[in-house]
Formats: sequence, C-alpha cells, structure tokens
Amino acid sequence: MTVATDRGRTAGTSYLIPAAALLDLQPGLRRCPYRGLDAFREEDAEHFFGREKETQRLLDAVDRHLVVPVVGPSGSGKTSLVRAGALPHLRAAGHTVSEIRPLPGTRASLTLARALAPLLEPDVGVADQERSASKLAALLDSEGGPAAAALGLRLLNRCGPRGHVFFLNQLEETVAAEPATARTLLALVVALAPEAWIKALCRNWSAPYTPAEKRILTDAGADTGSPCP
Repeated sequence: MTVATDRGRTAGTSYLIPAAALLDLQPGLRRCPYRGLDAFREEDAEHFFGREKETQRLLDAVDRHLVVPVVGPSGSGKTSLVRAGALPHLRAAGHTVSEIRPLPGTRASLTLARALAPLLEPDVGVADQERSASKLAALLDSEGGPAAAALGLRLLNRCGPRGHVFFLNQLEETVAAEPATARTLLALVVALAPEAWIKALCRNWSAPYTPAEKRILTDAGADTGSPCP
C-alpha cells in the first residue's frame, strides 16, 4: 500500500506499508465506526466523539436539576448523545442502567413493572419475569405511589453503588398519543424514590438516594428543569 505524505502540486514524498502489516491488523474483524443514519449505541462509545462538551453539560445537568430534557429536531443526535455519550459515563461512575420503552396501548403500571421485573428477579426466566411483572402491575394499579416507593427500596438493594438509571426511550410518542398514560408513568417512576429528588435528561431523570442514587433518563420533552439540546 502506497501512502502520500506531501500535498500540493510539487508533492513527491510517499512511503510503503507492507500488506502483511495491514493483514496483521485484521481489518475484517474490526467493527466499522460509521453508523450511517443509525444512532450511536453504548457499544459505539469509543467511536463517538466531537460532542464532549454536550455530554459533560448533560451529565452536569443530571446532577443539578430535577428534569433535564434533551430536545431537538429529529435526526439531531439526541439518542446518540444519551446512549453513546451519557450512559457509558454513568455506568463508569457506578450506576446501573436499564431502559423503559413505553408501547402503545400498554398500561403505565405494566410498562414500569416489565422494566422492574428483570432487575428485582434477575435469576428467573423470561416467562416467570412476565408473570412477576403482571403481579407488580396489579400492585401498582391498586396502591400507586406507595407500592412504587416500596419497589424503589428493593431496587436500591440491587443497583450499582451510585444507584440506578432508567432510560425512558421515545416517551414523546406516548406523550403525544396517550398523555394520561405518560403522566401516570412519570408519576410512578418518580414515586420509586420517595425520599429522593429525581432528575431527567430528556432522555433522562435522576434521583440521588441515601446511600445510593436513582436516575431516570427520558427522551420526552419536559417543561421543567434545564433543557439540553
């Protein structure tokens, strides 16, 4: 392989890279760093660069504000900023992270219960977790906030040393189509930390709790807190 090192009309210097050296790098086994039109994921964090200031601003906002909406036009990189920017840093800081993705027509209690079941009972199978989620949803439906608070205390015994982060993904779709469901879901999530303050990165909320912290990340636009475009 020949590589030119000079530029311009008078360029004439180049050097050779032996093919064997290139093959030793095993380029076919390396993951392509270009995502095209797809959002960056947590596993792409090593290739996500150029938005360090925005990532730090987002992390700082999570520490300072109750709700931190990440807002912007479609395709502006909100998901990439949260997934490849914020989440890896939160994990490295000692948080555990899981995702809540509301589905159309699903009760808020069941949406939250399905996110909690694998965390509270990680050693059981998927079918058992679904049955557990149904029971948790019924409990949340009947008791609401107090039940969520009790579940939050159970979660704190299983989360990372700095607490747990819930990433509420695509919540704006539920806000637009089923606003009452969105309000109920957010109320239940906030109730998970009864004695804490919960914050949100508009893909994000956070809640420090003694001795740990609980954080909730949501991609819904919110009218409180600090917007982070």
